[in-house]
Amino acid sequence: MPKLLLALALSLALSLALSLALSLALASSVEAQCFPPGGGYRYTTATTDRFNGVKTTQTHLPPANGPAVPNLFAFAGDKEAVFALIFSSLSDSLRYTRCPTVFILADAKPVTIHGGNFTEGGAGIESSGLQVQNRVQAEALAYGKAHPQHLMWHIFFAETVTAQIDAAGVAQLGAASKIEFKICNDEVKASPAFVQAAHEFACRIAPPSSGGTSTPAPAPSSSAPPPPS
Repeated sequence: MPKLLLALALSLALSLALSLALSLALASSVEAQCFPPGGGYRYTTATTDRFNGVKTTQTHLPPANGPAVPNLFAFAGDKEAVFALIFSSLSDSLRYTRCPTVFILADAKPVTIHGGNFTEGGAGIESSGLQVQNRVQAEALAYGKAHPQHLMWHIFFAETVTAQIDAAGVAQLGAASKIEFKICNDEVKASPAFVQAAHEFACRIAPPSSGGTSTPAPAPSSSAPPPPS
């Protein structure tokens, strides 16, 4: 009996040691994912407008035919920051101009939406937001012209849909392993590349003193390479 108890105790101690080692390894992996050495971000970029001083941080998934493509944006001024998801859509008919409603689920939990117009944060953020919306649409138009889907290549529409979210919503997306959208009546599951980009985006915009956002869940595996920098 004493030998059996000793064996059980040793087995339990070994199991705890392995669990601790795995937890430490996972923590190190998450930290490296959030804050890569030297700022070597793979899915996000940041620029500052030299005229209005607004810093724009964004993911950069390219436009594509098929389901609407989402990208996350943060517009930070001197005192305020505004966050938004901007979708680009290519289709042979107008789909969202009259029905721009957006719903978001992060791991099956709703993310709060705050409308689609850049009316908060001052003139600088409003200006930067409108510039981005126009750029996203122009990029979608250029892609549609370069990648026609049928013989009547000149008949297609490029649309954008904007959904503003708050910092809590960004944190939800940054911690989610599954992200889903409903635009008008179209339901779309986010690609693994966007899930990973959302993790990086949430970590990148987190205040330094906060130590990052909620621990991100592992993104779905994908053999697709990351979007271009």
